[in-house]
Amino acid sequence: MLAIEPCREHCHKLAALGLNNVTVFEQAAGAVEGEIDFYFNPRHPGDHRCYFPGPKHENVVKSTAHVSTLSRILRKQSGFRVSLIKIDVQGFEMAVLEGLEKWLAVQTDEHPNLILEVAPTELNDAKINIAQLESWLSKYSYHLFRLRKDRLIPLENLSNYIRELPMHDYFDILASPRMEPLQ
Repeated sequence: MLAIEPCREHCHKLAALGLNNVTVFEQAAGAVEGEIDFYFNPRHPGDHRCYFPGPKHENVVKSTAHVSTLSRILRKQSGFRVSLIKIDVQGFEMAVLEGLEKWLAVQTDEHPNLILEVAPTELNDAKINIAQLESWLSKYSYHLFRLRKDRLIPLENLSNYIRELPMHDYFDILASPRMEPLQ
């Protein structure tokens, strides 16, 4: 298992768990290699972003993080098949997915399942149009499902579904290369 995490504190916590099957990369995943501004909220361990979240988040602290693409990271790994990628990046989803494209283009196996945590507010803060996300997933023939504790709900139109949600809600999507992902 690979864990890509730009927050040094979280990387140390992961390493301290002593999990032999987890390789931790202290960096962000994005569309291009380099450095990026990284904003973290010292009062909330899950509220870190690779874009300025706006004045309503007055508690954030600005730092920098190294960024690599998932394509580059995955190309360097060998000996295992990637079957699932979990992306929880507070509105930075498009950059992470764009950084995955070169790797997906050369895959001879089935594309991996993706789990994306999606929050309309964060997508707006990051200036991401949900139609972009939906178009990208469609381009790679992903079928979308809302992940619930008790079941998967097929999503025919992500944009329409998100419009029906309260603005501050969030949910997980399973993007699967298969129409029936659990079979």
